[in-house]
Amino acid sequence: MADSVCWGKEELERLRAWEHSFPGRYALGMERSLLFRLMSGWPRRRQRLLEVGCGTGFFLEAAWESGFSVSGLDRSPLMLQATRERLGPRADLHLGTAEDLPFWDNDFDFVLVLTVLECVSNPQAVLAEACRVARKGVVVSFLNPFSVYYLTHGLPWPGVRNSLLRRAKWLSWPRLRCMIFQEAGPRPMTCRSVLPGPMVSWRNNRVCNTLNARIYPPNIGAYQGVRIDLVGQPVGTPLLGWTHQPAA
Repeated sequence: MADSVCWGKEELERLRAWEHSFPGRYALGMERSLLFRLMSGWPRRRQRLLEVGCGTGFFLEAAWESGFSVSGLDRSPLMLQATRERLGPRADLHLGTAEDLPFWDNDFDFVLVLTVLECVSNPQAVLAEACRVARKGVVVSFLNPFSVYYLTHGLPWPGVRNSLLRRAKWLSWPRLRCMIFQEAGPRPMTCRSVLPGPMVSWRNNRVCNTLNARIYPPNIGAYQGVRIDLVGQPVGTPLLGWTHQPAA
């Protein structure tokens, strides 16, 4: 979500605190599992991957560890510095905006857009740019407005502090699917979700893991991800085959 605003030091420290908290570590572990499930069919060797809105580099590091050649982009210099501290020379980092990526068409094999769309002013433009610079596939993750997590941390209840999540524009899976169709056409898509329980259940024990430590269909978990396969050709109307050689 780091690409949505030009985050300052206070926001960076808050994000780092979340990454080191117990529910934060649990949630990031499940989000990483979902990302790896969606990317499981992608080749890795000599494949260029870009993360748009790379934040502190948590998922970019995971992509590098799984074999990709990674690049990251963020509009916050502080976030890029945090990514640089995490990854060093292993990642090629760029300062820029998700709505206007400074890359050529098909410059990368794969692109990740992870919890960015909720907080940008023009999510349709972000999707268009991700599909433009990706040659083979895109993974987009987004927060589920029909989840328990939205009721506790996303819904702007009266008298509750107006946090970043409560200001965000949470996207439903049907709406995002329509947005993807507008930018990429009828491409094959796979959507899954994780973390259906409330945040109090994001704990590593038998009871909580029975609910949360698995991957679900869309519209169930708080955190959702969709893989868009750009190399697959859209299904068209089949042509009738000739039963004999046509005349010249």
